[in-house]
Amino acid sequence: ADDPAAVRSVGVGMTPGDADQPEPYFYVNAWPRPESPGRLPELPAGGRWVDEGWFGAVLPAAGLVAIPEPGAQAEAAAAFVHVAVDTCRRLVAA
Repeated sequence: ADDPAAVRSVGVGMTPGDADQPEPYFYVNAWPRPESPGRLPELPAGGRWVDEGWFGAVLPAAGLVAIPEPGAQAEAAAAFVHVAVDTCRRLVAA
């Protein structure tokens, strides 16, 4: 597409924190922002959906650090990303 703002995409990343959430977190976002996302699935490991300022999913580091079992933190992060990416892909394809 000639207009970059018209391209549909799903972004995945991690940030050390920002003005809205001071602790590090993983995120998955959808572009363009869905007008009506409808019912969203529950996110693993304490993840949550965000719909103020931007649309996507957030998994705060505290949700992962609270998991004591070896290897389970990575599994929880992967499960979060899987559910969030699948949901955002469905929304931007609509």
